[in-house]
Amino acid sequence: MRRFLPYYGKHKAAIAKDLACAGLTCLAELTLPMMLNEITPELFAGCPFEELEIPSRVTSIGDQAFMACTSLTSIEIPGRVTSIGDNAFFCCVSLEEVELPDS
Repeated sequence: MRRFLPYYGKHKAAIAKDLACAGLTCLAELTLPMMLNEITPELFAGCPFEELEIPSRVTSIGDQAFMACTSLTSIEIPGRVTSIGDNAFFCCVSLEEVELPDS
C-alpha cells in the first residue's frame, strides 16, 4: 500500500500526524510533499511503513520523529538536514540502512 501525505504547513503538524498513521497497519511506503522542510517531533512515531524518502528541502528531523517505526528498513537523509533530534530513530528495530550525505 502506498499513501500520499497532504501538507498542511508547519503550524498544523498535529493534523498531519493524525493523517499520517491513523489506523494503518500495513503501509509499505509513504510519499511526503516536496515542499516539506521540517519533520516535527514524533510526527511519524509508530508508523508502519518500510521505506521513506525524505524530501530534499527538509533541514531538520525532530525528537522521536520516527520512534518505534518497527517496520522501517532503510532511510536516506538529505544533504540539507543540519539537525537530527534525540531518539529520532529509537526502537526502529528493523532499520538496516541509513544513507547519510557526504557532507
